[in-house]
Amino acid sequence: MDNFEREYKKLNPEQKKAVDEVEGPVMVIAGPGTGKTKVLTLRIANILKKTQAEPRVILALTFTENGAVTMRRRLAEIIGGAAYEVNFSTYHGFCNGIIQRYPDKFPAIIGSTNITEVEQIELLEKILNGAPQSELKPFGDPLHHIKSIKGVIRDLKREGVSPEEFEKAVKEEEKEFRAREDLYHEKGKYKGMMKGEHQKTESRIKRNKLLIPIYKEHEKALREGKRYDYEDMIVSVLDVLREDKEFLLLLQEQYQYFLVDEHQDTNNAQNKILELLAGYFDRPNLFVVGDEKQAIYRFQGASIENFLYFRNLYKDVKLINLNSNYRSTQTILDAAIGLMAGRDNISGLKAETGNKEKPVMIYGFSLPAVEYYFIARDIKQKIKEGADPGEIAVFCRTNRETSPISRTFEKLGVPFINESEYSVLDDVDGKAFISILRAVNNFGESEYLISLLHLDIFGIKPLDAYKIIAYAGGKNLYEIIKSEEKLKSAGVEDEEVPMELYKKLENWNIKANNENLINVCELILSESGLLRRALKKPNAVDAVGRLGRICDEAESLIISRKNCVFGDFVSYLDTLDKHELTFKCRDSEFVPEGRVRLMTAHGAKGLEFDYVYITGANDKRWGNRWRAESFKLPPRLLTLSNKPAEQKDEDDDERNLFFVALTRARKEAVIVYYLGTQDGREAMESKFVAELKKELVKRGDTETIEKEFIGKSGELLAPAPDKKPDLEDKKFLAGLFAERGFSVTHLNNYLKCPWRYFYVNLLRIPQKRDDALIFGSVIHRALQIFFNKAAALKKVPPLTLLLKALEGSFINMPFNEKEAKGWLKRGQEAISGWYKANSGKWRTDILSELYISEVWLSPEIRLTGKLDKVELLGGGWVNVVDYKTGRPKSRGEIEGRTYKSDGGYKRQLVFYKLLLDKYQNGKYKMKTGEIDFVEPNDSGKYKKEAFEITGGETEELERLVKEKAGEIINGEFWDKTCSDPKCEWCELHRKIS
Repeated sequence: MDNFEREYKKLNPEQKKAVDEVEGPVMVIAGPGTGKTKVLTLRIANILKKTQAEPRVILALTFTENGAVTMRRRLAEIIGGAAYEVNFSTYHGFCNGIIQRYPDKFPAIIGSTNITEVEQIELLEKILNGAPQSELKPFGDPLHHIKSIKGVIRDLKREGVSPEEFEKAVKEEEKEFRAREDLYHEKGKYKGMMKGEHQKTESRIKRNKLLIPIYKEHEKALREGKRYDYEDMIVSVLDVLREDKEFLLLLQEQYQYFLVDEHQDTNNAQNKILELLAGYFDRPNLFVVGDEKQAIYRFQGASIENFLYFRNLYKDVKLINLNSNYRSTQTILDAAIGLMAGRDNISGLKAETGNKEKPVMIYGFSLPAVEYYFIARDIKQKIKEGADPGEIAVFCRTNRETSPISRTFEKLGVPFINESEYSVLDDVDGKAFISILRAVNNFGESEYLISLLHLDIFGIKPLDAYKIIAYAGGKNLYEIIKSEEKLKSAGVEDEEVPMELYKKLENWNIKANNENLINVCELILSESGLLRRALKKPNAVDAVGRLGRICDEAESLIISRKNCVFGDFVSYLDTLDKHELTFKCRDSEFVPEGRVRLMTAHGAKGLEFDYVYITGANDKRWGNRWRAESFKLPPRLLTLSNKPAEQKDEDDDERNLFFVALTRARKEAVIVYYLGTQDGREAMESKFVAELKKELVKRGDTETIEKEFIGKSGELLAPAPDKKPDLEDKKFLAGLFAERGFSVTHLNNYLKCPWRYFYVNLLRIPQKRDDALIFGSVIHRALQIFFNKAAALKKVPPLTLLLKALEGSFINMPFNEKEAKGWLKRGQEAISGWYKANSGKWRTDILSELYISEVWLSPEIRLTGKLDKVELLGGGWVNVVDYKTGRPKSRGEIEGRTYKSDGGYKRQLVFYKLLLDKYQNGKYKMKTGEIDFVEPNDSGKYKKEAFEITGGETEELERLVKEKAGEIINGEFWDKTCSDPKCEWCELHRKIS
C-alpha cells in the first residue's frame, strides 16, 4: 500500500468526497480541526494520481508562508520529490514571481524602488501641504488624518480599486443617497432637517470625495518618483492581466489546477486575480477552502459575499461541508459554535477525538496582575503534573498585552517564548541605539545628550548625571562634559567617564559625516558597548538580532535612497516617531522545545495545543473595541459582486477571532478576565464570555488565588529592584528642590508621573517644541500687555491694541513664517471673538502676571506661582483669573469629576488661594477664582467658570503638597512609576535603574 492509499483510508466520507473531486469547481467549508490541510495535500496527490497533469500546472495559494511550507512538507511525505514541483505560494509570493519572470510586462515595478513607510508618509505630507484647507486637513494639525489616509489608500489597493473606480463608486453612492426619500424629517421640530443616521452617511461620502484627489495624486507621485508600495505587487499583476489578454492566456496555459486555502481572508484584488487565471474554462478546476467563522483579517460581510459570489459564478459548483473535528472536545466545540448562534446556515462540529470532556473554565479576577499570576501558577501546576510546556498556549488580543505576562512568567519561573510581534523602537537596546544615533547626528545639542548620560553602557554614575544636568542649568551640556574643570565644579565624582563619552560622540560625528552609513552604525554598536551588552544576555541571539534589525532598516534606506547619508537615516527614524510608526520585529522563528507559547490570537491561526488560555477576555479588548473610523469605503467596493454586503454585527470579526482562539484547544480551554484596572477603573467580561452556554462552562474559584496573590503581591507587583538614592543623593535632591521651588504645575506633573516632575521641573532637561504651548504663551503675553495698558489708562483699550499686542508677541517665538501666519490667524479669530464677548465686563484695578516666589510652608518647601490676573475687589478681596487656550472644558472636567480629567485646573485655583493666604501676611484675600477660556467652543461661544475656594480645600491641598514634597525630598518616589505604560519619563528612569 502506498502512502496515498494509507492516508486516504483514514479520511471520513466528506473528506474523501473533497479529495475525489479532482475536476471542476469545488467549494469546501472547513471548520477548525476538520483536517483541511490533509484534504488539500491529498487532493493534490490525487490530481497527480488520476490525471495526466504535471505538478507544475498546479497552483496552491495559502495565506502565510508557513502555510505553504507546511503543505509542501506534507505533500512530500505522500508523493516524494514531485511535491517540490507543485507551486505553493502566498498571493504576494506568486505575484512577485510573475513580475520577476516577466519584467518587461511590469516596467513600473522593475524600474522602481519599493517605497519605505516613511517616504509614503512624506509623500502624503507633501500632498496635504499643497491641498486646500478641508475636513481632511484641519487647521492647527493639518496632518491629523495622515495615517488614516495612508491606511484607506492601502485598503483601496488591497481591494483592487483604482482611483478612477473609487471616484465612480463614490459618485454612484452619492447619487443613490440623494435619491433616497427618507433623508429628512417630515414633521416635528426637526422638520426639514436631515436625519441623524443619514448625516453620518453624508459625512462619510464627503470625506471620500475629499480623498479622491489625494488618492489620484498619491498614485501619480508614486509613478513619477519611480516608487511602488507593497500593495502594488498585486495591483500591478491584476492590471496587466486585465489589459493584456495574450499575457493572461499565457498564464492560463501554465496553471490548470487552482487550490485556495483560507479563502475567507482573501481580499478582492487577490480574488480578482484568481478569477482571471481560472476564467479560461466555464467550469475551472478551482478548489476553494474557507470558513466564514474564521474570517479574522477582513470585513466579515465581504468574506461571505465573495464566497457566495464564487459559488454562483460557475455552473454546478460542488459544495462540501467538513464537520468532523479531530482536535477539540465536544464541549469546546459546542461552546465555540454557540457564539455563532445569530448567524444563518452555521453548521455544528462533531468531536472525533475521544478526549475527556471538561467544561470551559472561566475566571474573573480583581486585577490584571492577579490574572497573570493565576495563569502562571496554573501552568506551573500543569507542568508539575506532567504536561508538556510546548502544548500550552496563552493568547492575548494584542501584541502589547504580552509584555506584562512575560514579566510575570519570568518572575515565577515559567519557561516560555513570546512569539508576538513588537516594535524594535520599543526594545530597550533598540531605544538606546537610536538615542545614540540621534545624539551623534545632533552633536552639540543638549536635548539629545540627556538620555545618553543615563545609559549604563557609558558608565556615568546616576548621581553624576544628575549633577551634570543640574550644573548646566540650561547651558550647553557638551561644554560641561568635555571640561574637567566644569565637571569638578559640578561635583562629579569621576570626570574621566563623561569626558570619554564626549570623545566618542565627537569621533562618531566625524565618521557619520564622512563614512558609509552602515559602517558607522556597526562602529557605534561595537564601540558603545551595546553589542557587548546584548551578547551577555541570556537570549543573546534575539538581542543581537533586534539591533541588527535597525542596521537592516538602514541598509533598506540606502537601497531606496541611493545617496542616503547618516543624517537621512536619523531623519527617517524621527519621522517614524513623529507619526507613531515603527518597523516590527519578531524574535527568531525557532521555537525551542519545552516552552509555553505566548502569542496573539491572530498568531494562533493554524496552530493547536492541548491547553489554551485566553487572557484579558474583557469588554473593549475582545469585542466592542473602540474604533476611530476616519473613513468608511462604499460597501460595494468590498465585494466581488459590486453589491453592498451588510454586516449585522460590528463585532463579527472579533467574534471570529475569539472563536479561533477557543478552537485551538484540544483538551482544555481556560478563559480569564479582570474586574478592575490598576488605576481604579471597573472592567467587564467580554460579551463573548457572557454568551457562552452556561451548561458548557464552569466558573472557577478565585477567592483562594486572590488571597494567595496578596501574599505574593510585593514580589509580583514591584518593579525590578531600583537603585534607591543614598544619603548624598537625598541631600542633593533636597537642595535642588528648595532652589527650584514648588509650583502648582510642578505638583500636577508629579501627580501625573513622579519622573515627569523629576526630569522636566527638577532637572529641567531640554524639551521638544510644543506649538500649542508656545501659542498659549503668545496669548498670555498679549493679554499681559493689554491689561497692563488697561491698568495704566484706567480704561479698557480698543481691540486693535490687543491685536497689535498679539501680533508683536509672535516675533520672539520659534515659529517660521508660515507657521506664525497660521497661528496668528487662529489667535486673531479667537481674541477678536473673546474681546467682543467680554468687553464691558473687565475691571481695570488689577495686577497682571503677579509672580510669587517666597512662600515657605516649611524650611524645605518653597512655593512659587504666577497668577495671570488678580482683580482687586476692595477690602483686600480679590478675584484670580487664569486664562486658558485650547478646547474649553466643562465645569466637571475642571473639577476632575469626569472620566479623563484629573482636576488640575481646579487644583490650580486652590493652589493660588494657598499662595495668597501665605503671601505678605494674607494681603490679598481670594474670594473667587476664574478659569477663562480665550478660544470658543464648537458652537462659537466663549466660556468661563468661577469658583469659591473654601478654607477646607486649601488645608487639604496644603497636606497634599507637604506629603508630595516630603516624598521628593526623601527620595521616596524612586520606586514609583505612573500608570502610563508608554511614559517616556518612567522609561528614562528605567535606563538608570
